[in-house]
Amino acid sequence: MQLNKRSPEFITHISKVSEAISGDEDFHVAQEKEYSSLHNLLESEVMQLGDLANLRYTRRPDLLASYFESLQLPGIITDSQNQFIAAINKTKIIRDGIFQDVYYASDLRISKDASLRIKARFRKSYQALIQELNGEVYTAVLKENQAAIKAFSSKKHQLFYHPVYEYVSRSILVLPTLRMLKSRYQHIKIKQGRDEVYEARKQKTCSFCHLTGEWDSYFQLKIEGKTIGAFTIARPKNRSLLVEPKRRSTNWWLKLAKFFFNFDYSEKLPWVYLTSLYIDPDFDKSEMMKLIIKYLYQQKIINSGELLLLCHGQTEQITLRLPTPQVVTNGILFLVSTQEQFSSLDGEVHINPICL
Repeated sequence: MQLNKRSPEFITHISKVSEAISGDEDFHVAQEKEYSSLHNLLESEVMQLGDLANLRYTRRPDLLASYFESLQLPGIITDSQNQFIAAINKTKIIRDGIFQDVYYASDLRISKDASLRIKARFRKSYQALIQELNGEVYTAVLKENQAAIKAFSSKKHQLFYHPVYEYVSRSILVLPTLRMLKSRYQHIKIKQGRDEVYEARKQKTCSFCHLTGEWDSYFQLKIEGKTIGAFTIARPKNRSLLVEPKRRSTNWWLKLAKFFFNFDYSEKLPWVYLTSLYIDPDFDKSEMMKLIIKYLYQQKIINSGELLLLCHGQTEQITLRLPTPQVVTNGILFLVSTQEQFSSLDGEVHINPICL
């Protein structure tokens, strides 16, 4: 899949989304001249970090590139006043070893100034769009925000959100204390490079597996030359969180962190994503994660002051006690469908957080 605005696949996807919503004059596929207004709308939603700070999600500086680096071809829908945005993105997953085109719905924002007509009509248009796409549509929602999807999920309107996978996200602050991490797998060697045969073997057993990007850094886990695991990392350039301190003390800590780590957290959080992790079943995933984190720090692949983001399944027995702060959130991957019945994901699931 070519991830650029000139690729035939992107142009075809835009045309398909545009045709699907053509029956409703209130909505259209966003043009480049509208991106500045849509950046502002995306950043209007505030996530509160207690009474310490507000967080705002951003896709600056390049809106389209932020989707491309998430391995998605975006179809960005808006209204004439740019008071509404929703993205329907085409992407690929691996299902039982086979590549499959699917869609991912994201970035739904409605301005408080939007008309009641816009708020009311999009549900109907959204249902029509899901039907027209004629493919699986997924979306991810924080567990604490899942009540928000009830505005769209309705038997009356024949639109259903089926929970197919619950996951945990961990944002780990990288500090020099990571040198103290201990794992019982110290004998396992980590080698930079890709083992595509091993990856393909693991992906054959996956009922849902995100892809990784060609710009990711690839690593292998080895014992006596045999690959027993693999992982990848990536640094997104066009998506992050903005931090707005609510207390003087928070502002002071941010300035102190900038002094020590040379990162301005109010402009952009320095994320590093663990975009894939495959491990043979004989090994403890928690211990392997500790081995990987310590390796990444010791080899200066991740730096003090950065945030390492990784995901794992809610039902996995992961105990990750680290000598550094970490923020843990819970999310749900939903299948969005006009059908009330659905097939659950029975095999392994591998989530790439940069694709959420």
